Amino acid sequence: MCGILGSVGRIEVGRFKVALEKQAYRGPDAEGYYQNDIVQLGHRRLSIIDLHDRSNQPMLSANKSTVIVFNGEIYNHKELRSRLNQPFCTNSDTEVILAAYESWGIEKTLQKLRGMFAFAIYDLQKGLIFLARDHVGKKPLYIGENDNGFHFSSTFNSLFCFFDAKPTIRQSSVHDFFVRSYIAAPQTIYNEIQAIQPGNLLTYSVNSNKIINVKRFWQLQRQPIQERVKKKVLLSRLKELLIEVVKKRLLADVPIGLFLSGGIDSSLVAAICTKELNYPLKTYSMGFSNPQLDESGTAKRIASILGTDHTTISTQEHGFKEIKWIVNKFGQPFGDHSAIPTSIMASKASNHIKVALTGDGGDEGFGGYHTHLALKVAQRMGKTFVYKHGRLIFRQLEPWNKKVKWINLINSSNKGYYVSDLMGRKGFRNQLQNLFNNSPDILQIDKTELDYWNSLEGISWLNKGILLDFETILPNALLVKTDVSTMAHGLEARSPFLDIDLLQFGLNTPDDLKINGVTTKYILRTLLAEYLPSDIIKLPKKGFSFDLKKFIHENFNQLRTFILDQNWKNVEMLNKQYVENTFLNFPSVNSMSFNQIWLILVFFIWKEQYDNEI
Repeated sequence: MCGILGSVGRIEVGRFKVALEKQAYRGPDAEGYYQNDIVQLGHRRLSIIDLHDRSNQPMLSANKSTVIVFNGEIYNHKELRSRLNQPFCTNSDTEVILAAYESWGIEKTLQKLRGMFAFAIYDLQKGLIFLARDHVGKKPLYIGENDNGFHFSSTFNSLFCFFDAKPTIRQSSVHDFFVRSYIAAPQTIYNEIQAIQPGNLLTYSVNSNKIINVKRFWQLQRQPIQERVKKKVLLSRLKELLIEVVKKRLLADVPIGLFLSGGIDSSLVAAICTKELNYPLKTYSMGFSNPQLDESGTAKRIASILGTDHTTISTQEHGFKEIKWIVNKFGQPFGDHSAIPTSIMASKASNHIKVALTGDGGDEGFGGYHTHLALKVAQRMGKTFVYKHGRLIFRQLEPWNKKVKWINLINSSNKGYYVSDLMGRKGFRNQLQNLFNNSPDILQIDKTELDYWNSLEGISWLNKGILLDFETILPNALLVKTDVSTMAHGLEARSPFLDIDLLQFGLNTPDDLKINGVTTKYILRTLLAEYLPSDIIKLPKKGFSFDLKKFIHENFNQLRTFILDQNWKNVEMLNKQYVENTFLNFPSVNSMSFNQIWLILVFFIWKEQYDNEI
């Protein structure tokens, strides 16, 4: 794990090195720099594989014709090394990427890589720079162009150093944030900066000073099974795959642990580590004072059964100052408040480990969300049945009341689930006319997701929803949260469930093995039953959250002062009176939900940072 930086153009060396220093927290172990008359490349290293200085970056090929800066891990680098059949100077995966490119070219190399990555390869002979981001978007990569040239970086704050004037705010991205709580790539909050999308390769010509091609090299696709495969056979294959992908993610020259939430996914990863691979695993869980959020007791019990070295981390009380610190690490508005406990856990765990396994991707790959269940039920039962009889049937079965709302909304659209927050729980979807002086067109905001939904033909609504999640929520919200919250503390996060072969297996698994009746992630729960008692496996999903209501109540005077003192320049599209009245009259008159108040806070924490940049 690292931070990468590059510039083609007229950036002074001193300015470039200031920009590189701004992402030192992503790579505290080493710094490297490369320059010729045209190109500058920089790297901050978090040493995980081959800790020797010989593996520092930027790394040059033996004939000095190719240079690479690379952020991430390639889990099959040993296999690729043996296939390349040439002498190597290091044991690093970085050198393997470089050698693969020189032997096979960029497209064939990308087809062979398995891991998480954002890298730049500069081919001096061809005068080309190749920028690539991993298949599902685990590692960030941003680009910007201006009069000073073409630039790329792992972080926004480094890119800012290359702008003489402040990047301008993209109004459509403000709309996007307040509806969804995140900004969807390739757009960012800045007109002049874009995100390279997951599974994409950008080719830049140094000679002609322009982007000559952007193409997608991988996409998750449904591949229908031609004949019914027995459940026992699929379970066996799932187990083999999990053992394989977890084993690869245990390769490191530093200590590895696991974030154990108490849920199905992280518990299954822990079980594979301890029971199948005999790995002496350290596990970490969060303890919350709110029993509706706390799973630490369950996690502790799972750790005891599996024999891990377990630590429960208390959330303690985090004030506004600490909250602002992690919010500012994102570089643009980002509204998932589970970033707060993720950051706390990463901060504590990084004192003992440098790599943490997670359960990220299990819900997305195997149908773990309420929306997935609602999709399956909605398509099967039909619009009229659910609307007339659904509440009567399910009203006694908590939490089915919420699920029935999802089902009714899905069917009322007569198109299925096509936006990431159809119920408007995360943002201002249903209150845009209050928040914005000129209310944006919600259909325009949803257009990309709706078009993608409608492009998916011949598959179930459940699989449509899963594919849509992989295009939207996963890369733009979940993976951004995990990367920023862990790398802020120099900790690498690895997610076995996001292995592309395992993802493809999950998508191709029959719907009734993903969701059986009303049981989500059925095939994962069935496999986990080999290792844990049934009462743990049947526990409902709690999620990994932050006691937002408590934080707002306890800090509201400070939060109110912060909002009322804000500079509203450049955000005239927002209804200042509506926002200020809410904070002035809280809690007696509160027209916003706690999550909406949080989004307002996040936006103006970012805005304060933005105002102070450059």
